[in-house]
Amino acid sequence: MRTPLIALLFLFASQLQSQTHGVGPDWGLEVALPLADTSASQRGVLFNNMAVSSGGRIFISTAEINAVTGNFLGHYLTWSDDDGLNWAAPVPIAGMEKVIGASGPKLAMDPDDNLYVLFEAKAPSGLFLTKYSSADLSILIDTVRVGHKVVHNSWATHLTCDAQGTLHAVWHEGDPNSGKTSEVYYSHSTDGGQSWSPQVMLSDDDGRSSAFPRAQMEAANGDLIAIAWRDSISPIFRWNVLMAVSEDGGQTWSAPFPVVASPDMNSDPDVVIDDQNRIHLFFHRYPVGNMFDGALVGYGWSDDAGNTWQPANWMQLSEPGIRSHLVEGNRYDPVNDILWSVWKDERDVSSGGGPDIVVSYSTDRGNTWSEPEFATEWGSQAIGFKAGALLPNGGLALNYEVAGADGKLRVYFRKRNLSLTPVYEEENQLNIALWPQPANGSIFLKNSGDDTVMMVITDMLGRQVGEVTAAPGLNEIDVSGLPAGQYLLYSIDNALPYIEKLIITR
Repeated sequence: MRTPLIALLFLFASQLQSQTHGVGPDWGLEVALPLADTSASQRGVLFNNMAVSSGGRIFISTAEINAVTGNFLGHYLTWSDDDGLNWAAPVPIAGMEKVIGASGPKLAMDPDDNLYVLFEAKAPSGLFLTKYSSADLSILIDTVRVGHKVVHNSWATHLTCDAQGTLHAVWHEGDPNSGKTSEVYYSHSTDGGQSWSPQVMLSDDDGRSSAFPRAQMEAANGDLIAIAWRDSISPIFRWNVLMAVSEDGGQTWSAPFPVVASPDMNSDPDVVIDDQNRIHLFFHRYPVGNMFDGALVGYGWSDDAGNTWQPANWMQLSEPGIRSHLVEGNRYDPVNDILWSVWKDERDVSSGGGPDIVVSYSTDRGNTWSEPEFATEWGSQAIGFKAGALLPNGGLALNYEVAGADGKLRVYFRKRNLSLTPVYEEENQLNIALWPQPANGSIFLKNSGDDTVMMVITDMLGRQVGEVTAAPGLNEIDVSGLPAGQYLLYSIDNALPYIEKLIITR
Protein backbone atom coordinates (compact mmCIF):
# COMPACT_ATOMS: atom_id res chain seq x y z
CA MET A 1 0.00 0.00 0.00
CA ARG A 2 1.40 3.37 -0.99
CA THR A 3 1.44 6.05 1.66
CA PRO A 4 1.81 9.84 1.48
CA LEU A 5 4.75 11.84 2.65
CA ILE A 6 5.20 15.54 3.32
CA ALA A 7 8.22 16.93 1.52
CA LEU A 8 10.20 19.16 3.83
CA LEU A 9 11.55 22.15 1.96
CA PHE A 10 14.21 24.05 3.86
CA LEU A 11 15.98 27.39 3.72
CA PHE A 12 19.55 26.46 2.91
CA ALA A 13 21.87 23.51 2.36
CA SER A 14 25.11 22.35 3.94
CA GLN A 15 28.09 21.67 1.68
CA LEU A 16 28.94 18.01 1.20
CA GLN A 17 32.47 16.97 2.06
CA SER A 18 34.39 15.08 -0.61
CA GLN A 19 34.72 11.30 -0.25
CA THR A 20 32.30 11.26 2.72
CA HIS A 21 28.56 10.88 3.13
CA GLY A 22 28.30 14.56 4.11
CA VAL A 23 25.27 15.98 5.89
CA GLY A 24 21.75 16.13 4.55
CA PRO A 25 21.02 19.17 2.37
CA ASP A 26 18.42 20.44 4.83
CA TRP A 27 20.76 21.14 7.74
CA GLY A 28 22.16 24.55 8.66
CA LEU A 29 25.46 25.71 10.06
CA GLU A 30 27.29 23.88 12.83
CA VAL A 31 27.98 26.31 15.70
CA ALA A 32 30.33 25.75 18.66
CA LEU A 33 28.88 26.81 22.00
CA PRO A 34 30.81 29.40 24.02
CA LEU A 35 33.01 28.58 27.02
CA ALA A 36 33.09 30.28 30.40
CA ASP A 37 36.77 29.25 30.62
CA THR A 38 38.30 29.33 27.15
CA SER A 39 40.96 26.78 28.16
CA ALA A 40 38.42 24.25 29.44
CA SER A 41 37.06 21.06 27.94
CA GLN A 42 33.28 21.29 27.48
CA ARG A 43 30.79 18.50 28.00
CA GLY A 44 27.15 18.17 27.09
CA VAL A 45 24.55 16.66 29.41
CA LEU A 46 22.90 13.49 28.11
CA PHE A 47 19.11 13.62 27.50
CA ASN A 48 17.03 16.79 27.67
CA ASN A 49 19.79 19.35 28.14
CA MET A 50 18.00 21.73 25.76
CA ALA A 51 14.75 23.73 26.05
CA VAL A 52 13.15 26.34 23.80
CA SER A 53 10.72 29.15 24.64
CA SER A 54 7.70 30.00 22.48
CA GLY A 55 9.58 33.07 21.28
CA GLY A 56 12.49 30.95 20.07
CA ARG A 57 15.07 31.47 22.83
CA ILE A 58 17.13 28.27 22.91
CA PHE A 59 18.77 27.15 26.17
CA ILE A 60 21.45 24.48 26.52
CA SER A 61 23.15 23.23 29.68
CA THR A 62 26.84 22.31 29.56
CA ALA A 63 29.63 21.39 31.96
CA GLU A 64 33.27 22.50 31.90
CA ILE A 65 36.33 20.57 33.04
CA ASN A 66 39.94 21.65 33.44
CA ALA A 67 41.61 20.11 30.40
CA VAL A 68 44.90 19.57 32.26
CA THR A 69 43.90 18.41 35.74
CA GLY A 70 40.49 16.98 34.97
CA ASN A 71 38.99 18.99 37.81
CA PHE A 72 35.35 19.94 37.46
CA LEU A 73 34.79 23.67 36.88
CA GLY A 74 31.02 24.10 36.84
CA HIS A 75 27.61 23.68 35.18
CA TYR A 76 26.42 26.46 32.90
CA LEU A 77 23.51 27.76 30.87
CA THR A 78 23.93 29.45 27.52
CA TRP A 79 21.20 30.69 25.19
CA SER A 80 20.58 32.02 21.70
CA ASP A 81 17.97 34.45 20.36
CA ASP A 82 18.82 34.09 16.67
CA ASP A 83 18.19 30.41 15.91
CA GLY A 84 21.53 29.29 17.28
CA LEU A 85 23.89 31.46 15.24
CA ASN A 86 25.12 33.43 18.27
CA TRP A 87 25.16 32.43 21.92
CA ALA A 88 25.26 34.32 25.22
CA ALA A 89 28.22 33.99 27.57
CA PRO A 90 27.58 30.98 29.83
CA VAL A 91 26.26 31.62 33.35
CA PRO A 92 26.40 29.20 36.31
CA ILE A 93 23.16 27.31 36.98
CA ALA A 94 21.57 28.69 40.14
CA GLY A 95 21.20 26.32 43.07
CA MET A 96 23.82 23.84 41.97
CA GLU A 97 26.52 25.76 43.86
CA LYS A 98 24.60 25.33 47.13
CA VAL A 99 25.02 21.55 47.31
CA ILE A 100 27.89 19.08 47.16
CA GLY A 101 28.27 16.86 44.13
CA ALA A 102 25.64 18.58 41.95
CA SER A 103 25.40 17.06 38.47
CA GLY A 104 23.18 16.06 35.57
CA PRO A 105 21.11 19.24 34.98
CA LYS A 106 18.06 18.50 32.79
CA LEU A 107 15.97 21.28 31.24
CA ALA A 108 12.26 21.71 30.52
CA MET A 109 10.09 24.66 29.40
CA ASP A 110 6.45 25.10 30.41
CA PRO A 111 3.71 26.70 28.24
CA ASP A 112 4.22 30.02 30.10
CA ASP A 113 7.90 30.08 29.08
CA ASN A 114 9.29 29.28 32.51
CA LEU A 115 12.57 27.35 32.39
CA TYR A 116 13.18 24.50 34.84
CA VAL A 117 16.47 22.81 35.75
CA LEU A 118 16.41 19.45 37.56
CA PHE A 119 19.67 18.28 39.12
CA GLU A 120 20.99 15.73 41.57
CA ALA A 121 23.22 16.23 44.60
CA LYS A 122 25.30 14.09 46.98
CA ALA A 123 24.88 16.30 50.04
CA PRO A 124 22.18 17.01 50.87
CA SER A 125 21.29 13.83 49.06
CA GLY A 126 18.45 14.04 46.57
CA LEU A 127 17.00 15.70 43.48
CA PHE A 128 16.41 19.46 43.32
CA LEU A 129 14.85 21.97 40.95
CA THR A 130 15.50 25.61 40.04
CA LYS A 131 12.98 27.71 38.12
CA TYR A 132 13.82 30.69 35.89
CA SER A 133 11.95 33.20 33.80
CA SER A 134 13.21 32.45 30.30
CA ALA A 135 12.83 36.13 29.34
CA ASP A 136 15.44 37.58 31.71
CA LEU A 137 16.76 34.56 33.66
CA SER A 138 15.38 35.93 36.92
CA ILE A 139 15.17 33.14 39.48
CA LEU A 140 11.61 32.21 40.41
CA ILE A 141 12.41 29.17 42.59
CA ASP A 142 15.80 28.63 44.22
CA THR A 143 15.62 25.68 45.04
CA VAL A 144 13.02 23.00 45.85
CA ARG A 145 13.43 19.30 46.60
CA VAL A 146 11.89 16.92 44.05
CA GLY A 147 13.09 13.51 45.27
CA HIS A 148 14.99 11.96 48.16
CA LYS A 149 17.46 9.15 48.62
CA VAL A 150 15.98 5.72 49.31
CA VAL A 151 19.03 3.44 49.30
CA HIS A 152 21.80 4.71 47.03
CA ASN A 153 23.35 8.12 46.56
CA SER A 154 23.37 8.07 42.75
CA TRP A 155 20.76 8.85 40.09
CA ALA A 156 20.00 9.23 36.40
CA THR A 157 17.23 11.79 35.90
CA HIS A 158 14.74 12.96 33.29
CA LEU A 159 12.40 15.98 33.24
CA THR A 160 9.55 16.81 30.87
CA CYS A 161 6.57 19.20 30.88
CA ASP A 162 3.23 18.42 29.25
CA ALA A 163 1.01 20.79 27.28
CA GLN A 164 -1.02 21.65 30.39
CA GLY A 165 2.07 22.74 32.33
CA THR A 166 2.42 19.72 34.62
CA LEU A 167 6.05 18.82 35.30
CA HIS A 168 6.99 15.12 35.27
CA ALA A 169 10.26 13.97 36.85
CA VAL A 170 11.40 10.37 36.49
CA TRP A 171 14.69 8.83 37.54
CA HIS A 172 16.50 5.73 38.56
CA GLU A 173 18.33 5.56 41.86
CA GLY A 174 21.36 3.27 41.97
CA ASP A 175 23.95 2.20 39.43
CA PRO A 176 23.11 -0.62 36.98
CA ASN A 177 26.82 -1.07 36.23
CA SER A 178 27.71 -1.88 39.83
CA GLY A 179 26.26 -3.70 42.81
CA LYS A 180 23.93 -0.76 43.52
CA THR A 181 20.68 -2.17 42.16
CA SER A 182 18.78 0.65 40.46
CA GLU A 183 15.02 1.25 40.66
CA VAL A 184 12.73 3.68 38.80
CA TYR A 185 10.85 6.50 40.57
CA TYR A 186 8.35 9.19 39.54
CA SER A 187 7.01 12.51 40.87
CA HIS A 188 5.04 15.39 39.35
CA SER A 189 4.21 19.03 40.05
CA THR A 190 0.98 20.78 39.05
CA ASP A 191 1.84 24.19 40.52
CA GLY A 192 4.85 25.26 38.51
CA GLY A 193 7.42 23.34 40.53
CA GLN A 194 6.52 24.75 43.95
CA SER A 195 5.49 21.37 45.35
CA TRP A 196 5.89 17.77 44.23
CA SER A 197 3.87 14.61 44.68
CA PRO A 198 5.39 11.90 46.89
CA GLN A 199 7.84 9.88 44.84
CA VAL A 200 6.57 6.44 43.85
CA MET A 201 8.55 3.43 42.71
CA LEU A 202 7.41 2.29 39.26
CA SER A 203 9.71 -0.71 38.87
CA ASP A 204 9.54 -3.99 40.77
CA ASP A 205 11.88 -4.32 43.74
CA ASP A 206 13.14 -7.68 42.48
CA GLY A 207 16.86 -7.35 43.11
CA ARG A 208 17.62 -6.60 39.46
CA SER A 209 18.32 -3.20 37.99
CA SER A 210 15.74 -1.03 36.24
CA ALA A 211 17.43 1.91 34.56
CA PHE A 212 17.26 5.04 32.40
CA PRO A 213 13.51 5.77 32.39
CA ARG A 214 12.27 8.35 29.86
CA ALA A 215 9.18 9.94 28.36
CA GLN A 216 8.61 13.06 26.24
CA MET A 217 5.32 14.73 27.17
CA GLU A 218 5.53 18.16 25.50
CA ALA A 219 2.62 17.55 23.11
CA ALA A 220 0.54 15.44 25.54
CA ASN A 221 -2.40 16.64 27.60
CA GLY A 222 -1.05 14.87 30.69
CA ASP A 223 -3.84 12.45 31.56
CA LEU A 224 -2.03 9.50 29.94
CA ILE A 225 1.57 9.00 31.07
CA ALA A 226 3.77 6.14 29.89
CA ILE A 227 7.27 5.66 31.30
CA ALA A 228 9.61 3.09 29.73
CA TRP A 229 12.96 1.83 30.95
CA ARG A 230 15.43 -0.98 30.40
CA ASP A 231 15.04 -3.80 32.89
CA SER A 232 17.56 -6.50 33.73
CA ILE A 233 16.09 -9.95 33.20
CA SER A 234 19.09 -12.08 34.16
CA PRO A 235 22.32 -11.77 36.12
CA ILE A 236 24.19 -11.56 32.80
CA PHE A 237 24.30 -8.52 30.53
CA ARG A 238 20.74 -8.73 29.16
CA TRP A 239 17.82 -6.28 29.17
CA ASN A 240 14.21 -6.00 28.04
CA VAL A 241 12.01 -2.89 27.79
CA LEU A 242 9.40 -2.48 30.51
CA MET A 243 6.74 0.20 30.94
CA ALA A 244 4.35 1.56 33.55
CA VAL A 245 1.27 3.57 32.59
CA SER A 246 -0.95 6.06 34.40
CA GLU A 247 -4.30 7.11 32.95
CA ASP A 248 -5.11 9.68 35.62
CA GLY A 249 -2.22 12.11 35.40
CA GLY A 250 0.17 10.19 37.65
CA GLN A 251 -2.19 9.58 40.58
CA THR A 252 -2.17 5.81 40.14
CA TRP A 253 0.03 3.50 38.08
CA SER A 254 -0.15 0.12 36.42
CA ALA A 255 2.21 -2.61 37.46
CA PRO A 256 5.28 -2.65 35.21
CA PHE A 257 4.78 -4.83 32.14
CA PRO A 258 7.11 -6.02 29.37
CA VAL A 259 6.77 -4.20 26.05
CA VAL A 260 9.82 -5.39 24.10
CA ALA A 261 10.85 -8.84 25.28
CA SER A 262 12.97 -11.34 23.38
CA PRO A 263 16.20 -13.33 23.74
CA ASP A 264 17.97 -10.26 22.27
CA MET A 265 19.19 -7.35 24.38
CA ASN A 266 16.50 -4.65 24.12
CA SER A 267 17.60 -1.46 25.73
CA ASP A 268 17.47 2.31 26.34
CA PRO A 269 13.88 3.09 25.29
CA ASP A 270 12.40 6.53 24.74
CA VAL A 271 8.68 7.34 24.77
CA VAL A 272 6.84 10.16 23.00
CA ILE A 273 3.15 10.78 23.73
CA ASP A 274 1.42 12.85 21.07
CA ASP A 275 -1.62 15.14 21.31
CA GLN A 276 -4.01 12.26 20.59
CA ASN A 277 -2.54 10.02 23.31
CA ARG A 278 -0.72 7.73 20.91
CA ILE A 279 2.32 6.26 22.68
CA HIS A 280 5.38 6.10 20.41
CA LEU A 281 8.16 3.80 21.64
CA PHE A 282 11.74 3.88 20.37
CA PHE A 283 14.49 1.50 21.50
CA HIS A 284 17.65 -0.17 20.34
CA ARG A 285 18.22 -3.90 20.00
CA TYR A 286 21.41 -5.97 20.06
CA PRO A 287 20.43 -9.30 18.43
CA VAL A 288 21.70 -12.55 19.90
CA GLY A 289 24.50 -13.89 17.73
CA ASN A 290 25.33 -10.51 16.21
CA MET A 291 25.19 -8.07 19.09
CA PHE A 292 27.76 -5.64 17.72
CA ASP A 293 27.23 -5.33 13.97
CA GLY A 294 23.54 -6.20 14.22
CA ALA A 295 22.60 -3.29 16.49
CA LEU A 296 19.43 -1.58 15.24
CA VAL A 297 16.81 1.02 16.17
CA GLY A 298 13.26 -0.25 16.64
CA TYR A 299 9.91 1.54 16.83
CA GLY A 300 6.23 0.88 17.47
CA TRP A 301 3.09 2.67 18.64
CA SER A 302 0.05 2.02 20.80
CA ASP A 303 -3.39 3.66 20.83
CA ASP A 304 -4.69 1.75 23.87
CA ALA A 305 -2.35 2.76 26.70
CA GLY A 306 0.25 0.13 25.85
CA ASN A 307 -2.01 -2.91 25.78
CA THR A 308 -1.33 -3.62 22.11
CA TRP A 309 1.37 -2.38 19.76
CA GLN A 310 1.70 -1.76 16.04
CA PRO A 311 3.29 -3.22 14.04
CA ALA A 312 3.12 -6.52 15.87
CA ASN A 313 6.79 -7.33 15.35
CA TRP A 314 8.00 -3.74 15.63
CA MET A 315 9.49 -1.64 12.86
CA GLN A 316 13.18 -1.15 12.14
CA LEU A 317 13.89 2.57 11.64
CA SER A 318 17.62 2.22 11.03
CA GLU A 319 18.96 0.94 7.73
CA PRO A 320 19.44 -2.86 7.52
CA GLY A 321 23.03 -3.94 7.98
CA ILE A 322 24.10 -0.62 9.54
CA ARG A 323 25.10 -0.66 13.21
CA SER A 324 22.71 1.86 14.78
CA HIS A 325 21.81 2.55 18.40
CA LEU A 326 21.50 5.18 21.18
CA VAL A 327 18.16 6.54 19.93
CA GLU A 328 17.34 9.95 21.46
CA GLY A 329 16.02 13.37 20.45
CA ASN A 330 12.59 11.93 19.68
CA ARG A 331 9.90 14.62 19.52
CA TYR A 332 6.37 15.12 18.20
CA ASP A 333 5.45 18.45 16.60
CA PRO A 334 1.65 18.82 16.91
CA VAL A 335 1.52 21.99 14.79
CA ASN A 336 3.10 20.42 11.71
CA ASP A 337 2.22 16.81 12.59
CA ILE A 338 5.81 15.58 12.39
CA LEU A 339 7.33 12.85 14.54
CA TRP A 340 11.14 13.00 14.72
CA SER A 341 13.65 10.35 15.71
CA VAL A 342 17.42 10.68 16.05
CA TRP A 343 20.10 8.07 16.67
CA LYS A 344 23.78 7.25 16.23
CA ASP A 345 24.85 5.63 12.95
CA GLU A 346 28.18 3.76 12.95
CA ARG A 347 28.48 2.66 9.31
CA ASP A 348 31.86 4.41 8.96
CA VAL A 349 33.50 2.89 12.04
CA SER A 350 34.72 -0.30 10.34
CA SER A 351 36.54 1.78 7.70
CA GLY A 352 38.24 4.09 10.20
CA GLY A 353 35.53 6.72 10.41
CA GLY A 354 33.59 7.85 13.44
CA PRO A 355 29.92 7.53 14.36
CA ASP A 356 27.53 10.22 13.18
CA ILE A 357 24.00 11.38 13.95
CA VAL A 358 21.14 10.50 11.63
CA VAL A 359 17.54 11.71 11.64
CA SER A 360 14.29 10.27 10.33
CA TYR A 361 10.78 11.71 10.43
CA SER A 362 7.18 10.57 10.01
CA THR A 363 4.31 12.74 8.79
CA ASP A 364 1.58 10.17 9.52
CA ARG A 365 2.17 9.60 13.24
CA GLY A 366 4.59 6.73 12.83
CA ASN A 367 3.03 4.63 10.06
CA THR A 368 5.73 5.47 7.52
CA TRP A 369 9.16 7.04 7.90
CA SER A 370 11.58 9.01 5.76
CA GLU A 371 14.93 7.63 4.72
CA PRO A 372 17.50 8.39 7.47
CA GLU A 373 19.57 11.50 6.73
CA PHE A 374 22.89 12.58 8.21
CA ALA A 375 22.98 15.59 10.52
CA THR A 376 26.73 15.44 11.20
CA GLU A 377 29.97 14.64 9.40
CA TRP A 378 33.19 14.60 11.43
CA GLY A 379 35.29 12.06 9.57
CA SER A 380 37.15 9.85 12.02
CA GLN A 381 36.09 11.88 15.06
CA ALA A 382 33.60 10.30 17.46
CA ILE A 383 30.43 12.25 18.22
CA GLY A 384 28.66 12.20 21.57
CA PHE A 385 24.99 12.92 20.86
CA LYS A 386 23.28 14.75 23.74
CA ALA A 387 19.74 15.92 22.94
CA GLY A 388 17.19 17.25 20.48
CA ALA A 389 14.44 19.87 20.75
CA LEU A 390 11.70 21.36 18.59
CA LEU A 391 11.90 24.97 17.44
CA PRO A 392 8.82 27.24 17.23
CA ASN A 393 9.18 27.51 13.45
CA GLY A 394 8.88 23.74 13.10
CA GLY A 395 12.58 22.97 12.88
CA LEU A 396 14.57 20.41 14.84
CA ALA A 397 17.63 21.37 16.89
CA LEU A 398 20.42 19.05 18.06
CA ASN A 399 23.49 19.40 20.26
CA TYR A 400 26.44 17.04 20.52
CA GLU A 401 30.07 16.99 21.65
CA VAL A 402 33.21 16.33 19.59
CA ALA A 403 36.90 16.27 20.51
CA GLY A 404 39.04 18.80 18.64
CA ALA A 405 42.59 18.39 17.36
CA ASP A 406 43.85 19.46 20.81
CA GLY A 407 41.90 16.66 22.47
CA LYS A 408 39.47 19.05 24.18
CA LEU A 409 35.78 18.33 23.90
CA ARG A 410 33.43 21.01 22.59
CA VAL A 411 29.64 21.09 22.34
CA TYR A 412 28.09 21.99 18.97
CA PHE A 413 24.61 23.07 17.90
CA ARG A 414 22.94 22.45 14.56
CA LYS A 415 19.35 23.00 13.40
CA ARG A 416 17.01 22.12 10.59
CA ASN A 417 14.72 24.99 9.51
CA LEU A 418 11.72 24.09 7.43
CA SER A 419 8.63 25.17 5.61
CA LEU A 420 6.05 22.52 4.75
CA THR A 421 4.65 21.86 1.31
CA PRO A 422 2.17 18.98 0.99
CA VAL A 423 3.22 16.64 -1.79
CA TYR A 424 3.16 12.91 -2.36
CA GLU A 425 6.10 10.58 -2.51
CA GLU A 426 5.17 9.77 -6.12
CA GLU A 427 2.72 11.48 -8.43
CA ASN A 428 -0.57 9.67 -8.96
CA GLN A 429 0.00 7.60 -12.08
CA LEU A 430 -3.46 6.08 -12.46
CA ASN A 431 -5.90 8.03 -14.60
CA ILE A 432 -8.56 8.38 -11.91
CA ALA A 433 -10.54 11.51 -11.06
CA LEU A 434 -12.31 12.03 -7.72
CA TRP A 435 -15.14 14.47 -6.96
CA PRO A 436 -16.76 16.28 -5.20
CA GLN A 437 -14.42 17.67 -2.56
CA PRO A 438 -15.59 17.96 0.15
CA ALA A 439 -18.14 15.14 -0.13
CA ASN A 440 -21.28 14.35 1.83
CA GLY A 441 -23.31 11.31 0.79
CA SER A 442 -21.43 10.01 -2.24
CA ILE A 443 -18.20 10.41 -4.16
CA PHE A 444 -17.61 9.75 -7.84
CA LEU A 445 -14.51 8.03 -9.21
CA LYS A 446 -13.91 8.16 -12.94
CA ASN A 447 -11.46 5.44 -13.92
CA SER A 448 -10.22 6.22 -17.43
CA GLY A 449 -8.00 3.16 -17.51
CA ASP A 450 -8.71 -0.32 -18.78
CA ASP A 451 -8.31 -2.20 -15.49
CA THR A 452 -10.35 -2.36 -12.30
CA VAL A 453 -8.50 -0.79 -9.38
CA MET A 454 -8.92 -2.01 -5.80
CA MET A 455 -8.66 0.70 -3.13
CA VAL A 456 -9.03 1.21 0.59
CA ILE A 457 -10.07 4.24 2.62
CA THR A 458 -8.17 4.93 5.83
CA ASP A 459 -8.52 7.59 8.48
CA MET A 460 -5.56 9.86 9.25
CA LEU A 461 -4.39 7.38 11.90
CA GLY A 462 -3.91 4.74 9.19
CA ARG A 463 -6.93 2.65 10.24
CA GLN A 464 -8.90 1.11 7.37
CA VAL A 465 -12.53 2.28 7.32
CA GLY A 466 -13.66 1.14 3.88
CA GLU A 467 -12.93 -0.65 0.60
CA VAL A 468 -13.54 0.66 -2.91
CA THR A 469 -13.67 -1.09 -6.29
CA ALA A 470 -13.13 1.36 -9.16
CA ALA A 471 -14.16 -0.37 -12.40
CA PRO A 472 -13.35 1.28 -15.73
CA GLY A 473 -15.73 4.17 -16.25
CA LEU A 474 -17.74 6.17 -13.71
CA ASN A 475 -18.19 4.76 -10.19
CA GLU A 476 -20.48 6.18 -7.48
CA ILE A 477 -19.29 5.32 -3.96
CA ASP A 478 -21.51 5.71 -0.90
CA VAL A 479 -19.61 7.43 1.93
CA SER A 480 -22.63 8.42 4.00
CA GLY A 481 -21.51 6.08 6.78
CA LEU A 482 -18.23 7.87 7.36
CA PRO A 483 -18.06 10.52 10.07
CA ALA A 484 -17.00 14.02 9.05
CA GLY A 485 -13.25 14.34 8.76
CA GLN A 486 -10.23 13.75 6.54
CA TYR A 487 -9.42 10.40 4.96
CA LEU A 488 -6.99 8.91 2.45
CA LEU A 489 -7.94 6.82 -0.59
CA TYR A 490 -5.22 4.35 -1.72
CA SER A 491 -4.75 1.88 -4.54
CA ILE A 492 -3.58 -1.44 -3.09
CA ASP A 493 -3.08 -3.94 -5.90
CA ASN A 494 -1.83 -1.96 -8.86
CA ALA A 495 1.72 -1.47 -10.07
CA LEU A 496 0.95 2.22 -10.52
CA PRO A 497 0.31 4.29 -7.39
CA TYR A 498 -2.76 6.32 -6.55
CA ILE A 499 -3.44 8.24 -3.37
CA GLU A 500 -5.82 11.10 -2.74
CA LYS A 501 -7.10 12.95 0.29
CA LEU A 502 -10.85 12.65 0.84
CA ILE A 503 -12.72 15.23 2.92
CA ILE A 504 -16.16 14.38 4.35
CA THR A 505 -18.51 17.05 5.73
CA ARG A 506 -21.89 16.67 7.43
